[in-house]
Amino acid sequence: MRAIMKRVHLTPAGDKDGDLNITCDVMVGESGVPYLKMASFGVLGGFKESSETLLPFVLRPNGDVDFGTEFEEGDYRYGKTNFLSGRVLEVGELFTFRYDGNDCTYRVAGIFEM
Repeated sequence: MRAIMKRVHLTPAGDKDGDLNITCDVMVGESGVPYLKMASFGVLGGFKESSETLLPFVLRPNGDVDFGTEFEEGDYRYGKTNFLSGRVLEVGELFTFRYDGNDCTYRVAGIFEM
């Protein structure tokens, strides 16, 4: 199977200011489904100067999100998503990210080949 690195940009469904966008680099197979043999990397937050949130993370193939050792164990370090659930990544698709005890719905806003 041939896999291609793609940058996927997700925005909170219904959020217009984009302060908590997610950008994730994912290996994707020819069918458009994420390749689940390796971790992916991403960032939660905005890149604008006015953005107060910019958190890099590792996205494991099982859907676990790890924001790293800056956080104590259990102190907002881990999240969960169905982003790598075996569905085709397409603009407009909805996914759920659970972080800080909240489920947030995200929409794929753009997919870019790297």
